[in-house]
Amino acid sequence: MTSRQQKASANSAASKKGASSRTDSVEKIMTAIELLGTKMYTQTAALRQEIVSIRQELQTTSSLQSANAQNTKRNDDLEQSSTEWSMALETTVKRLQSEVCSLSEKCLDLEGRSRRQNIRLIGIAGGEEGRDLRQFCATVLKEVSDLEDTPRLDRSHRTLAPKPKEGERPRPFIIRVHHGDMKTAFSARRRRCSTRRSVFTSSPTLPQKWLSSGRLLRRESGSFKT
Repeated sequence: MTSRQQKASANSAASKKGASSRTDSVEKIMTAIELLGTKMYTQTAALRQEIVSIRQELQTTSSLQSANAQNTKRNDDLEQSSTEWSMALETTVKRLQSEVCSLSEKCLDLEGRSRRQNIRLIGIAGGEEGRDLRQFCATVLKEVSDLEDTPRLDRSHRTLAPKPKEGERPRPFIIRVHHGDMKTAFSARRRRCSTRRSVFTSSPTLPQKWLSSGRLLRRESGSFKT
């Protein structure tokens, strides 16, 4: 072979070798591109799934925000209502306190007035009065006060103390006279007999069993209290 032929043959072999090398490079590049595309597709699918999850979470968050806003509004309304109720209740309580104080004063006044016509009769042993306490006390008061008529009594009863034992001081009578002037008359009679501790014991018509009890109708230091 001549030198030209050898050179041409070498060039041809080099060309074939270069073409083969380029083909291999292209195939490698295509393979890499396919792998990259597959990875990108996989990652894109994962990203899409995450985006869907985020959207769902955002929707849930929006619902929670809406519910929270409603609860906040309800709480504000309840707070406003409770404030109004508290103010109204405070006003009502103050009014009721004022009314209670006024009623208490009236009750005390009425209680005091109801006791103005009360007298206390002490020293009469239990069982002496019989069944009709009011008539018994009226008779005693008539005798000890030297009255022409039997005084009118609204009620008569012994005090609520425990029943005394034998030898103990008997429970006094609480008597309410119907007319206030009768109490005045009893008080005047007591003052006239104030020199003695036991008053009205000089009444000639008073039964002796009453006189021996120790006795009737004194105020504070005696047996008759008005």
